[in-house]
Amino acid sequence: MLGTECTRKEDRVPDSPENVHVRTTAHSATLWWDQPSTSDRILVRGYAVSYGIGTPSSKIVIEGPNTNSFTIERLKPSTTYVFAVNAYNEADGEDGEKVLLTGKTLSDDDSKEKGAFSLWPPIAVRALAKERLVEVSWEDPNPERREENRVDGTGRHYIVQYGLYQTDHHEKLRVNGRNAKLVNLLPGREYEVAVKVIDGNGRESPWSIRDIVLTPQDQKAEISRYDWICGFEKDLCGMKTIGDTRWERIKGHLKANAGHYVMSINPSLSPSSHSSHLITPTFHMQKSHSLCVRFSIQMKEKEDNDAIFSVFLEDERTFRKEELIKIETEKMEKEKWIDFRLNLKGLRPAFKLVYELKWKHSAPMTSLDSLVLSSGVCGDKAGLRLPPYTTSNLKESTKCSLSGEMGLLGIW
Repeated sequence: MLGTECTRKEDRVPDSPENVHVRTTAHSATLWWDQPSTSDRILVRGYAVSYGIGTPSSKIVIEGPNTNSFTIERLKPSTTYVFAVNAYNEADGEDGEKVLLTGKTLSDDDSKEKGAFSLWPPIAVRALAKERLVEVSWEDPNPERREENRVDGTGRHYIVQYGLYQTDHHEKLRVNGRNAKLVNLLPGREYEVAVKVIDGNGRESPWSIRDIVLTPQDQKAEISRYDWICGFEKDLCGMKTIGDTRWERIKGHLKANAGHYVMSINPSLSPSSHSSHLITPTFHMQKSHSLCVRFSIQMKEKEDNDAIFSVFLEDERTFRKEELIKIETEKMEKEKWIDFRLNLKGLRPAFKLVYELKWKHSAPMTSLDSLVLSSGVCGDKAGLRLPPYTTSNLKESTKCSLSGEMGLLGIW
C-alpha cells in the first residue's frame, strides 16, 4: 500500500504542517492543522506544540501522525501568546520547521459572550462493533444557535472519518444526526474513528479524540487459526486446484513415513497447458511472530525438464501475490523426495499459499506431499533454508536451484 510506514522515507526531517489555526477562550487555546503535503513520502512520527508569552518556551510532544489538533489549558485571560507547531521524525538534525502564529485569549466577560459561537470538537465518541457494521455515536458540546432552529435555517452537520488503524487510508461520511453506521468494513481488523462538527456558516471544529474498534471475524469465512498440516491421506485439506492441467490426489507408497496419498500432476489430461496452481485455504496467523512453511516435492525422471516451481503468498484482501521461492526443477535430483523449509516473518493479515508449476513444452511428472504451515521458526536443522524475510523483502523474488542431497540453496 502506498503511503505506509514501509514506503515513506526518514532520511530528512518532515516539512511544516499546513493550514495551522488557533482559537482561544479566556483560559485555553485550541490549535489544529493539516499534515505536511509531503507526508506521503517523508515519514511523520508526530507533532510538537510550543507556546508562551513573547516566545514559545513551553513544549508539548504529541506522538502519532494522525493527531491534528490540541488544546492548551490554564492560560491567562486577555493575554497574547505565541504558538508554534512542527512535525518530527527520527531523522538526524533538528525537528521540522516551525509554523509560528499569535493569539490573544479572551477576557472572562468576552469568553462568556462568545462561548456559544465557538465550535468545539465532538466528545464521548464511541464506536460499537455489530455483526455486519459499526455504530458510531457522540455528543456535541456546542450549544445550538438561534438561527439553526429556523425553518429556513441551515443546520450543523458532522463528518465521520474512519479507516484502518495506523494507516493513511481513510474515508469520510457526512451525517446530520449524532450517530452513524459504517458498513462494508473488513472483518477482524482495527478501525479508528473521529468526528468533527460543521455549522451552517461552514465553520469547522477540530477532529475529536479518536476511538478504536475491532470488527468481528467473519464466521462464514474459511479460516484456519492454528498450525495446518496436510498429507492428503483423507482429502484435499480444503485446497483447490486451478488450471487446465490439474493436480490429482493419488495413492501410492511414494514418500517414506508419510502415508499412502500425495498430490500429483497428470500431464496426459491436458497436453496443451503450460501451468497449474494448487491453493490452500485462508489462514489467520496474526499472533505468530514467525511462521514456518514446509513441503516436499518429487520430480520424475524426464528429459528436457524446463519447469519452474514457485510458492506465493497471496493477500486475502488485495489479492496481491508475493513470490517466496522459485525453483529450477531441472537441477533437482529425480525420483527422490526433497524437503523445503521457509522461515517467514509473522504478524500477517489473512493470506493463502499458492503452489505454482509452469513449463514451456510438456508438464513434468511432479508430486507434492507433507504441506505444513506452523507457528514459530522451522526447527529442523537439516539442509539449507531461506532466511526469515520481512514483508518488504518479499517484494523481491528469490530464485533457488537444487542439486544432489541439498535441502535448499538459499540466498543469505
